[in-house]
Amino acid sequence: VGGTSVLAGAFHPNEVWDEIRSCGAVGFAGAGAMVSMLWNLPPDPRDAAVGLRFISAAPIAADIYRDIEERYRCRIVTMYGMTEAFPIAYKAVSDDGIPGTSGRINPAFDVRIVDRHGNPVPEGMVGEIACRARTPHAMSEGYVSSASGGPPLQVDPHPEWFRTGDLGFLDADDNLTYVDRGKDSLRRRGENISSVEVEQTVMRHPAVLEAAAVGVPSDLGEDDILVVVTLRPGAVIEYTELLDFCSARMPYFCVPRYLEVLDEIPKNVIGRIRKDVLRSRGLSDGVWDREEHGYVLSR
Repeated sequence: VGGTSVLAGAFHPNEVWDEIRSCGAVGFAGAGAMVSMLWNLPPDPRDAAVGLRFISAAPIAADIYRDIEERYRCRIVTMYGMTEAFPIAYKAVSDDGIPGTSGRINPAFDVRIVDRHGNPVPEGMVGEIACRARTPHAMSEGYVSSASGGPPLQVDPHPEWFRTGDLGFLDADDNLTYVDRGKDSLRRRGENISSVEVEQTVMRHPAVLEAAAVGVPSDLGEDDILVVVTLRPGAVIEYTELLDFCSARMPYFCVPRYLEVLDEIPKNVIGRIRKDVLRSRGLSDGVWDREEHGYVLSR
């Protein structure tokens, strides 16, 4: 077929569209958070003439999905998968899709949603995403390891049902909705909370460029929520204003207790946020605590 891929050295939201115009790209692939940051840029008269045919990213918040397609005059292609199995679910360019989902299950895979014991859960219920290949070589054969006393390299095969460690749910039409990474999900006051949904809401604030939500130990057990943000160039924000914004758009138990503005959120080499670093960092001196400052949530 032929084609050219252009790899950016780093992701700088203010430079992306100029880079795309300069190289004549017809598609953009990146993390869902990158698309949210691009969406948060001030509208530009040139947005509709970027020249893209598709944007491939996930997850993309359902409430801005169609607006992104309209603003940039292109289609969104969502998908879900990982190195071991990809794509497990996808939405084709020709498919209108359902905003907020990753698309339909790839026919090359069986997929089910399971509880912590590996038992299937009812349709629409959140659980761990598990998959198995229906066709040869649809997923990796296993992990290469060096076993003592054996050959230098051998493949440790996956179990029949490969548990991804990610949380999601299926609808009646086999559309898969990704909720969160299992290790990143939050639990507060007996409620399960998606860090992704918290981040997507915070990033709707006009001053916020990027956000990451992590759990920190609570005196009452389970988690309290820490949200760190970076701001748009020249923007300022009052923490109480951001909490008011969150309180109006999410359940009270999802509203973060701790807030902090950073110059940059730590990421790995492919641009994914290092939530492990944020969790290890914990509550730094710059963290603002709504309880300490007397901010009262209304239910």
